Amino acid sequence: MSTIEFKSLGKRFGAQVVLRDINLRIEEGELVVLVGPSGCGKTTLLRILAGLEPASSGQVLIDGQDMTDAVPSDRGLAMVFQSYALYPHMTVQENLSFGMRMRGMPKPLIQARLERAVSVLQLQPLLGRRPGELSGGQCQRVAIGRAIVQEPGAFLLDEPLSNLDAELRLNLRLELIRLHRELRATMVCVTHDQVEAMTMADRIVVLRDGQVEQVGTPQALYGQPRNRFVAQFLGSPPMNLLACHDSPPPSSLHVPKQATHWGLRPEHWRVVATPQPDTLTMQVQHIEHLGSHNCLHGTLGTSQQRVCVQTEAEQDTQPGLRILLQPLLERVHLFDAQGLRMNPSEPHPGASTP
Repeated sequence: MSTIEFKSLGKRFGAQVVLRDINLRIEEGELVVLVGPSGCGKTTLLRILAGLEPASSGQVLIDGQDMTDAVPSDRGLAMVFQSYALYPHMTVQENLSFGMRMRGMPKPLIQARLERAVSVLQLQPLLGRRPGELSGGQCQRVAIGRAIVQEPGAFLLDEPLSNLDAELRLNLRLELIRLHRELRATMVCVTHDQVEAMTMADRIVVLRDGQVEQVGTPQALYGQPRNRFVAQFLGSPPMNLLACHDSPPPSSLHVPKQATHWGLRPEHWRVVATPQPDTLTMQVQHIEHLGSHNCLHGTLGTSQQRVCVQTEAEQDTQPGLRILLQPLLERVHLFDAQGLRMNPSEPHPGASTP
């Protein structure tokens, strides 16, 4: 499997800058997920890697070789698109073998690769069917199988699950995790779905406005976001972000003067029955019943800043009630005016210690 590296990569469409100075290394056998809001450049980055879009500046290295200007067929990569792109008049078996047959590969080799893909993806019962006779999940498995038979240096996945319903998304997501583990394949996946990113990735790359905001494991990005954008982008519901001058952070914390906002994820509050140090009052406005837990939406005290709090499903709360909340101090995040995360237990550079 291949290593992939972007060096000072940039992309423009006319005067529009889409990617700015991307520097990123993907190790052999790693599953890296690119996430970010619409228009952040994640699909463009994947297309440049595949050779479907030229870079405006910088380099694309594959296994240490400069492949910036190489044609797609010379890069040793296989791409799985959001649309399945299957030939409707061909059977599953014909779709899987078409590329190999066009390249004139020997029949025994075609058969061996076909059998491996069929076994990994459990496609045996579908080989004689055409795409019109398959479900969305089955079509996507065939599209992935078509990539597997190429035995590429890396798999590039562009929103591979976005066209599927909720149950199929879950099933195929587990299939991709299993596939990555069995093949020990280098994979680069683009998705807008945070759950996919958090559950599938070895590392997540968060993009915004064509720049890399943070790279790290799902646990690191969720627990130690570099800035307010990452803190609120990862997590559903997102982190509660409160202005310090409207809703002061817990007095028990050391808070540098530069802190302008403090954040706490919905699951890091406790509902308490009586006032305690640092408790806040919340006016409950709406409740989402999600089976395993509830999400309470409302406003805090006199500041009226909106918050979301996750509670146990058995929590007896109704819209219109006022409840007492205690923040978990060890989970509080502080941010400065530039949006950068600060450590509550240590002075921010340049801060005076009270």
